[in-house]
Amino acid sequence: MEGYYWLEIWSMKMCQWEEMLRFTQYLASRNTLFNLNNFLDKGALQGKIPMEL
Repeated sequence: MEGYYWLEIWSMKMCQWEEMLRFTQYLASRNTLFNLNNFLDKGALQGKIPMEL
């Protein structure tokens, strides 16, 4: 019976680990989308011609 107890604890820890990985991947994808939006050429999206230096 003791072996079953440790197996149950191990499976719970694995589920927590997978959940943490999913959350980390979610945060990473949100950060990537945020960075892409910051670097978009907003003038091109509005049909404006960029000024030349």
